[in-house]
Amino acid sequence: MYIYLHNRVKKKYVSELSRDRLVVCSSAVSSSFKEMGFYVEEINLNNYNCEKELAEKVSIEFSKISDEEVKELVRPFLNEYFSYSLRISYLINRHVFDLIKRFSPGCVTIISPGSRMTKLPFYGFVTTESKRGSSKLYNAVCANVLADKITKYHPNILVARFCVGSDFLCFNLVRKAFYKLLNAIFLILMVLQCLILSFAMKSRALNSRVSTNKKEEVNFLIIARAPHHYRFAEKFSSSLSGAKIALFPQSTQLNLLGNLSFIKKNKNEEKLFGYSPLDVMHALKRHAKTLNKLRRKSNSFSEELRFKYIDYRWLLQELRAVSVVYFYKEILTVSVKQPVKRLLSFEISGRAAAFETAEMRKKNIPSVSYQTVVVSSKPLVFFPLHDIFLSDSSVSNKNAKSIGSIREGECLFKGVHNISEGVSPVSGKSIVTFFTQPYEHEVTLLIIKEIADWARQKNSTLNVKLHPRDSESYYKEIIDYKEVEVTGGSNPTHVINSSDIVVTRTSSVAKEALLLGKPIILCLFSDFDKKVEVDFINKNLKSSVIVRNASDLLSLLNDKECLLDANLELKNWLYQSDDCGNVFDYLSLLDAES
Repeated sequence: MYIYLHNRVKKKYVSELSRDRLVVCSSAVSSSFKEMGFYVEEINLNNYNCEKELAEKVSIEFSKISDEEVKELVRPFLNEYFSYSLRISYLINRHVFDLIKRFSPGCVTIISPGSRMTKLPFYGFVTTESKRGSSKLYNAVCANVLADKITKYHPNILVARFCVGSDFLCFNLVRKAFYKLLNAIFLILMVLQCLILSFAMKSRALNSRVSTNKKEEVNFLIIARAPHHYRFAEKFSSSLSGAKIALFPQSTQLNLLGNLSFIKKNKNEEKLFGYSPLDVMHALKRHAKTLNKLRRKSNSFSEELRFKYIDYRWLLQELRAVSVVYFYKEILTVSVKQPVKRLLSFEISGRAAAFETAEMRKKNIPSVSYQTVVVSSKPLVFFPLHDIFLSDSSVSNKNAKSIGSIREGECLFKGVHNISEGVSPVSGKSIVTFFTQPYEHEVTLLIIKEIADWARQKNSTLNVKLHPRDSESYYKEIIDYKEVEVTGGSNPTHVINSSDIVVTRTSSVAKEALLLGKPIILCLFSDFDKKVEVDFINKNLKSSVIVRNASDLLSLLNDKECLLDANLELKNWLYQSDDCGNVFDYLSLLDAES
């Protein structure tokens, strides 16, 4: 049996492999192995029962922690560690051991990048939030853990390792030096941006804390960390009495300066919190104290956390490595000086949300989160952080009630606050925008070329909007097309509003486009795409916005009436309203009750 833990298939890696042995691999590379004549078993990373079982075990161990300060330090990292590191490794192990039981192989060869690490790293792979990870490092660690477990529980099986395609992050000393350098740069940039933003706000007379009575009570403190959040926050603050926006950093993305363009447009100075350069200096002092507390508490981790499936010693090293995120918590503490009745956040599970709710819990202030991101169309394990989770789609609400094992609040569907009426019809020349995603670029290029050929024939235009983690270098062969324009960092909302049709594979931008009344097309061309389950992908509606090949894509682009009907059906199904009215009514009711 071969176990292939790598994101790409290169012929030099597999040319000498025997075709009569089973290859166990991910769905991302399974098609390549099948084309080469291998018998393939895909690793099942969507086993909800296993995820649930693991989440229960983690939550039980978490509840046993007696030291509240240790709990507070661990909680912000639970969701990311569970989702990006622990869950995947656990499912790989479970599936491989099931296959060993079925096939009883005499030899198992594990093909993966190489590393000496045997602990699950906090940063398992590159994500939108963290560009410091390495998928190769993660695969190497999973391979090491798997090899040790097979040797331990099946001593009669010969385990062989074949290490290929490592990167520099797989080498411990290099990785640690890189992390330390990156964290130092991050902290410096974060402090500088905080200072620049505070001066900029003050110079524009937008620092409301200067002009507002500090004793005035705030009904809703709305946290905005990025332009995306600020767009939501502006609408919320204009509809809720006594609501104020607090503008804070977006973790490692440092989108502070990007928020300034939105701040300039805000005419109501009383709706915006800010923080002064003095606040930043106070926060740095508190940050130093937090790090000292973190070091003192490090010894408690190994005593408090005893769980055989996880080596919690990663906290001793990794929490220190990413400790600069605690600076956000200190900024929050020193900046918000007015009495607050309730916190309103747009983040449901991240580190920043955990810091905010921890601070609010200390002051007995309840918190509410409103969904602005996609939640899976099947139950998805995460550990909720807020007292109330408001879902923006009926599908997410249905599944959210069974989400997570540390259930600390209720999940409710209260509708969408900024939904447009209907879906805009398409006629004549069209502007089609395709939003890319940073994987399987050969599939994306195939889709783009089909739309470009269609646009040329219909005298229309195709805009290709790159994902933040995508690169223009992958699309060199279509850049010279006259009807194609490739763009990078522009605002997604502006791009959607200027489009007639929005096309993507499985990106959540489709959900925002639907909200804004633009027809969407979802191109589920690859095996990987077809296995993605999110709330806006419904394969059971009579008319569908989903296409699985080039022929279906062209048919839907040409049939404007069918495209409109399919989008109306999806929008009505996804955003059906409930009897309690919209989210503003509900939040106003909470305000009245408090």
